Amino acid sequence: MDPWILWAREEMERRLHEPCILEHLAAAMNLPLARFTRQFAETEGVAAAEYLHRLRLARAKVLLERTFLSVHQVMALVGLNDGTRFDDDFRHAFGVAPRALREQVWGGTMSRR
Repeated sequence: MDPWILWAREEMERRLHEPCILEHLAAAMNLPLARFTRQFAETEGVAAAEYLHRLRLARAKVLLERTFLSVHQVMALVGLNDGTRFDDDFRHAFGVAPRALREQVWGGTMSRR
């Protein structure tokens, strides 16, 4: 795998909370954003924005399963700010709404906390 792709993927994981991470990565590589995203898609087989969004959703799922953070806190930690879109995308990705996942994992303990 190309070293630049490994670096870009690691940076995406490390900086999920940053809203303009793709722009940062392109600038760090001294590439226009369009060229960076095109090269990423050609190498990874998925658009950079989609890859980043999937990472954000996956991290949100882990945080919802393993912490007592609120859904809004989780969204902030992974760089998402549209609650309706988050709910829809999360449900599409994992087959369950964020709050429903939390209830499945934690049962009634969340309401007692």
